[in-house]
Amino acid sequence: MPVYDFRTHSRVSGQYMVIGPGRHEVVIVEGILVFYWARIRDVFNLKLFVDTDPDTRLARWRLWTSSSPPTL
Repeated sequence: MPVYDFRTHSRVSGQYMVIGPGRHEVVIVEGILVFYWARIRDVFNLKLFVDTDPDTRLARWRLWTSSSPPTL
């Protein structure tokens, strides 16, 4: 799993964290395409998709873009 630098809002080049085998209570996987691939989708015990009102999404996006540094 890539390591993320919250100060620069980007991945740390060449650094990865490996989640080893074992019994994990909860593993959260997120992304807009996470349910696209059937092989990944079939592994999940629980699938949750959260949809919000378009006005709410726009308000959150505007708040997020006004408070975070620009990315290139």
